[in-house]
Amino acid sequence: MFLKYITPALFWIILMTFLFLIPGDALPDATNWDFLMLDKLVHFGLFAVLVFLLIWGFAKQKKYNHLRKQPFQISLFIGFMYAITSEFLQQLSISRAFEWQDMAANILGCIGGSLAFYGLNKFNSK
Repeated sequence: MFLKYITPALFWIILMTFLFLIPGDALPDATNWDFLMLDKLVHFGLFAVLVFLLIWGFAKQKKYNHLRKQPFQISLFIGFMYAITSEFLQQLSISRAFEWQDMAANILGCIGGSLAFYGLNKFNSK
C-alpha cells in the first residue's frame, strides 16, 4: 500500500530529473527578463507540486507510522535535498550551470507546496 500513495511523487521526481537534465541549447534563450521570471516560477511550481505529493503520500499511507506522523518535516527535508541536488545535477548536462536563484526558487517552492497542503487540509477540515 505504501507505493500506491507515493507513486505520484516518484513519477514527478522522474519527470523533474528529466527536465533538469535537458541540454541548455534545447531551452529558449534566457536574455529576456520575462523568461527569467517564468523560469523561477517553473522551478517554484515543480517543487511545490513535489512536496505537496510527498506530504499527501506520506499522510495517506498506513505502513510506516513515522512517515504518517511527520509528513511535513520529512517531505520538506526530501524537497530541500532534491532542490539542492537538482541544481548540481544541471552541471552534468551540456550547457547548463548551477544557479543560486533557481535553488532559492526550488526551496521556496518546497515551502509553498507544504503551505498549500496545510491550507487545503485546514480548509477541508472545517
